[in-house]
Amino acid sequence: MEYQKHFFSGGTPRTITIALPSDDLTVKYPAVILCHGHSRHKNDGLDALSQVLTGAGFVTARFDFRGCCDGYEQRYILNCATDWPEDLMNAISYIGTLPFIDKDRIGAAGISMGAATSVYVSGMDDRIKSTVSMGGIGDCFTWMRGVWEKSGGRFDDFLARLDRDRELTAVTGHSQVIHSLDMYNGTEEDKRNLLIEGFLNSDVNTYVTLASLRNMLYYRPLEKCPNIRNPIFFAHGGDDLVVPVEQSRRMYEAVASGRKQFKEYPGVEHNIPMDPNRMLVFEDMKQWFTETL
Repeated sequence: MEYQKHFFSGGTPRTITIALPSDDLTVKYPAVILCHGHSRHKNDGLDALSQVLTGAGFVTARFDFRGCCDGYEQRYILNCATDWPEDLMNAISYIGTLPFIDKDRIGAAGISMGAATSVYVSGMDDRIKSTVSMGGIGDCFTWMRGVWEKSGGRFDDFLARLDRDRELTAVTGHSQVIHSLDMYNGTEEDKRNLLIEGFLNSDVNTYVTLASLRNMLYYRPLEKCPNIRNPIFFAHGGDDLVVPVEQSRRMYEAVASGRKQFKEYPGVEHNIPMDPNRMLVFEDMKQWFTETL
């Protein structure tokens, strides 16, 4: 059973999908909030993960972060370091008002930038009692620099472009919008494929502002890891070509929690919820939340 509801964050309404394990609303269920990645949306494989978790007795909630999904104001402004943590905390506040949710058993799980946000908020909001990070990013600056170096691009030129845009934005009030994969120095083929995907599914973000990329560069969930006391599980694809596995390993090592786990999945790529072998990870996540919530 799924219901489309709304909560507010930053003064704007966010659509949130609440999925229940049964139609009995007289009991208190544990809940897991599912967080999508940069330029993606709430149904990008997270709908499949939701089915696994609701089948195990959890309520799930998934929503689109600010700047993402068709129809939202300020689309393509993906301020991951500022707006996204606030969005997640407001989602926690919202589901805590639902009479069938056990407020002491709320978890969070995310993929990529959604994983980074889940980790970041877990280090400052103890309402999250258990966390799963899939292919998460601990230090966006070192990650982005590595992506550019690996592709043969000139990262310093990209930084200079961001600085020029900052000046122009100060003068004009508008930041330049670029193709989402330009932030990775993506190939022309990959950019073309994303444009096709965006045409077929308007929830996919094919563009992003340079101002929001500046915001993202200095996002360091790694700094919050020493504050995390609740259980946390880091899952990372062994064939992840987007985010190096070292990003998850560094966060795992920095976490203060006495209940933490790191696992690398051979043959699994970056976008775990859409990977053909995703059930390997999903089953481990189900077991993790069953034990820790």
